[in-house]
Amino acid sequence: LLVGIGMGMIVAVLLVVVGQLLIGWIGMGLDELHYGYPRTFQMDDVVGQGDSPAHPSHFIALNLAGQIEVIEFPGGAATHAKIYLGPHLYGTNASLVPVTLQFVDTQHNGHPDMIVAFQGEQMTFRNAGGTFHAPASMGT
Repeated sequence: LLVGIGMGMIVAVLLVVVGQLLIGWIGMGLDELHYGYPRTFQMDDVVGQGDSPAHPSHFIALNLAGQIEVIEFPGGAATHAKIYLGPHLYGTNASLVPVTLQFVDTQHNGHPDMIVAFQGEQMTFRNAGGTFHAPASMGT
């Protein structure tokens, strides 16, 4: 009887471990399909930096080996590209973390700020009407 209970407990623990590995593998596979490698996110938005609804700015958020970078093409013009550095991520699989962008007028001044989201955190780059300024914690 005790051998049967012991074997049942071992099987239950193995099922939990295999289930966790499978869920992690599926999640990473979905991120790979959605964001690619290196992790990349793109979007267009009008942020008041030489753009318009007809020619919105294009943004690319990248996680390059754990370094978050955002490239802006104001009004879609690659010749005026700007690069904004975000934080460097550390730890196991830091280069696999997806990064997304959102533009919200947090100051209610008609200039949407750039919100960079990663690992359940977000960092707000303030729109100064011609460029974005990194948060003070980034050491602008």
